[in-house]
Amino acid sequence: MTSRLATVRARTTLVAASVVGVALTVGAITLLVLLRGRLIDAERSAASLRSRDIAALIESGRVADPLSYPGEESGFSQVVDANGKVLAATRNVSGEPAISTLRPPAGSNVDEIRSGLPIGDGQRFVISARSVDTPQGLIAVYTAASLDTADDTWRTVLTFLLIGSSLLVGLVALVTRNVVSRSLAPVEAIRSEVTAISEHDLHKRVPQPRTGDEIDRLAASMNEMLDRLERSSVRQRGFVADASHELRSPLASARATLEVAAAHSDNLEDARRSIGDALVDHDRLEALVDDLLTLARLDDPGATPQKNIDLRDVLNDVVASRPELLLGLALPATPVTARGNPAQLSRAVTNILDNALRHRAARTDVSLDVVGDHAVLRVDDDGPGIPPAHRMRVFERFVRLDDARTAERGTGLGLAIVKDIVAAHAGTVRIDTSPSGGARVEIRLPTSRAHDRGLTPH
Repeated sequence: MTSRLATVRARTTLVAASVVGVALTVGAITLLVLLRGRLIDAERSAASLRSRDIAALIESGRVADPLSYPGEESGFSQVVDANGKVLAATRNVSGEPAISTLRPPAGSNVDEIRSGLPIGDGQRFVISARSVDTPQGLIAVYTAASLDTADDTWRTVLTFLLIGSSLLVGLVALVTRNVVSRSLAPVEAIRSEVTAISEHDLHKRVPQPRTGDEIDRLAASMNEMLDRLERSSVRQRGFVADASHELRSPLASARATLEVAAAHSDNLEDARRSIGDALVDHDRLEALVDDLLTLARLDDPGATPQKNIDLRDVLNDVVASRPELLLGLALPATPVTARGNPAQLSRAVTNILDNALRHRAARTDVSLDVVGDHAVLRVDDDGPGIPPAHRMRVFERFVRLDDARTAERGTGLGLAIVKDIVAAHAGTVRIDTSPSGGARVEIRLPTSRAHDRGLTPH
């Protein structure tokens, strides 16, 4: 039973059928109760009206025996004195004792429902009793109306409701099952496609029904997720390939240097020179591994704990730690507060300054401003600049421009780290031409006010 109800289709069908079944049951019970009451009331009114007519005849002294009763097969009447003697009756109960013991006060009437009377073969009757005050004493008039027709009508309606409700519940279950099956068909197609997608099939996409409903949006979200996974996979494969290539070069250089030193171990001066060259390659490896670890940590959003900081303090700390750079620093007089990670922002500024130092002619200027809801940090140099065609490429990992592809020019990850750090802080970075003709690297970060107002992307 559990396995059959394990699907959304089965559970939805069961719930829909149950709700309709309960609603129909409540409605049917209410209808049957009201119907029975109305049918009995109709017969009760007929019996009461007949007893009132007979009482009027008694008061006028015109009662005849036998009494007449239209449609005697469905009812009868009796007139009984105070001692219980039947004074008059309809032919169908002639000779029978009093059919009731009800004795209402004079001028009023009461009624009861009974079965097992002399006529009717066990049918139920509603008996209306009315008392009339006469010189001979209190006389009771009993008029009975059969409920057989009312009971037959009630049973017919009950049968119809049972059959109709069962058919309706079955129809609702069938329609619900078919509608849910049709609605969930795209979901099953999405599930099948996702199950079939492996790490080598990230180019595949799930079918999108284009219906504009929740399932359509689910398919769109799944495809967007697959887009991100594919881009991430391509990026990781490229990253691993580039890292392997970059690591191979200093490793091969260090190995060759050490092999030469081992072959000429009798020459102390050559050995010292080889060890020095190997240490240079070691420094390159250490810098590359450090940058790779930094990028790996930046790929984890949880690795960027942030707090409100004054960006002026970040710039002052970086400049103070690099006095040899001879920087021009322009900071506003009031705090420039942003939400960020001080260590990571310091690393981004340091990487930009190192890049400017390698390419400047003589001067590097650093400035900080507030434009609207953003803090704008600019680093300008007076070097050759970066051609517009390459201004986006330099932020890619392991990309160096042709005039910078030397061992001393860095790991090729500096600006890629800057881009990832800025992105982790909901900011943007771009390269332009500085007023001095060189390159300008501009970082825009949302201020704390923008963050508090919810203006930063999530």
